[in-house]
Amino acid sequence: MRNFIKLVENIDCESQSPHHMWTGPTKTHKARGDKSKDVIYGRFYFTDFNGNYKDLGAHRAMYMFDNRNFDLKADKSVYNGNWHVSHKCHIHLCVNPDHLVFEPQPVNNSRDACKHKHVCTGHGIYGCCIL
Repeated sequence: MRNFIKLVENIDCESQSPHHMWTGPTKTHKARGDKSKDVIYGRFYFTDFNGNYKDLGAHRAMYMFDNRNFDLKADKSVYNGNWHVSHKCHIHLCVNPDHLVFEPQPVNNSRDACKHKHVCTGHGIYGCCIL
């Protein structure tokens, strides 16, 4: 419960936006497909059930709490790095649970085309993009 409160304290819930924007710590990564661009993701630092200090993407933490699925480990190696918590809205600091989906990496990658074309091409059972 303490970790959930800490997570929620770092979300901007005051705006009228449908996006719940992360206001806590961030980490910059190189954009997939265009290494000249930086992408900023929220980072959530917490203590796990064993008392170990961990960090993971804020959107991943929100997905875990919202779905009560704590089997999603902070370490992606559990899924060989092939599963992602994706932003259907393409906004990397958004942690709105309705905008997040757990899907295979190829589906996550296919969302890039939708973002650039401003039209969702569909993603089967994983739901359409929010554009």
